[in-house]
Amino acid sequence: MIPDLPGAPSRSWSRVMDLGQKQLYEIRADLLPEPILSAAQSVANDQTPTVFAVEGQRLAEASPPIIWDRPSERDTDRSSDMVDMFVVDAASDEPQRIVGAGSLRGTVLHKLMEELLTGELGRIPDEVIRRAAELLARLQSTDETDAARPDSNEMAETALRTLALPELTHFLAQLVPEVPLWTAKPPHFLAGRADAAEGERIALVVDWKSDVNRHGGGTQ
Repeated sequence: MIPDLPGAPSRSWSRVMDLGQKQLYEIRADLLPEPILSAAQSVANDQTPTVFAVEGQRLAEASPPIIWDRPSERDTDRSSDMVDMFVVDAASDEPQRIVGAGSLRGTVLHKLMEELLTGELGRIPDEVIRRAAELLARLQSTDETDAARPDSNEMAETALRTLALPELTHFLAQLVPEVPLWTAKPPHFLAGRADAAEGERIALVVDWKSDVNRHGGGTQ
């Protein structure tokens, strides 16, 4: 007889369904026939070192190593999933945390550039400043030395000034932000994300840099 399971959870199959176990007869081991022992069949091991080496080589060829290169993970001013941090569940009011003011500024700048290129955000200074302040409020630095938080006005001005660069004028209408990039050249595989790219066949890739070039006059 299949025994009852007193410790089974109340919602388990043993509790919910009547499987008719109580109607089964108890198994009488003393009434079972004596087992008939059969002669053990010995199997010869004909695997030689040569056969073993060939099989190992075949397994190695069928399981090539994969070496991933993820350049986006090396960015100090933003992680590869940082953009998704701005999509916060309505039920959660807890601000996202990020390390360092430089990373905080870079994250907000990258998000501003994305929304400016998609058209979600108009190129109106007051609107960009307001959006920068909103994004900044969603993030919280974990750096105890971060006394001065990034300035919303400065970040908005930097983003708009970047879009006004003459080098970008010809490509702005075709630039698509946050484009995932993949390529395979076994055993090397690349998985990354371009800040912005132009054309379906990606004729141009743009990488925003948020560090300030004080001597060269750079903006982003």
